[in-house]
Amino acid sequence: MSTLELANNRLTNFTLPADMTNLSTLSVVDNQLTSLTLPASLTSLTRLDLIANHLTTLTLPAGLTNLTTLDLDSNQLTNLTLPARLTSLIKLNLQFNQLTTVTLPAGLANLTTLDLGFNRLRSLTLPTGLTNLTRLDPAR
Repeated sequence: MSTLELANNRLTNFTLPADMTNLSTLSVVDNQLTSLTLPASLTSLTRLDLIANHLTTLTLPAGLTNLTTLDLDSNQLTNLTLPARLTSLIKLNLQFNQLTTVTLPAGLANLTTLDLGFNRLRSLTLPTGLTNLTRLDPAR
């Protein structure tokens, strides 16, 4: 299986089996998740959509080197720590959360879009080397 779509359910808990190593797209949009921990074996994952949940915490494993899109729009995140080596990440959407501080890891040279609008940002730390960044939306 390469795509798993679980949108528009009422999931409050979700555990992804570690043997889904070929999964490239995971969409758990519009559910009721408050936290999520993903297994480290998701090395083929290119797209992770967790829009419109109730996430307050999210643990992403190291090794998501193929991830190109991370969409966490419309959650309740107050803090987010991204793992190092997200070298393929192109789009990062964090809008409509409760973030006050965002610090991005080094190695995001392919990042073109960073959306941080509608948060409570007081501090933003960007790494050097964001040479492909064409859209930065820090606040509204």
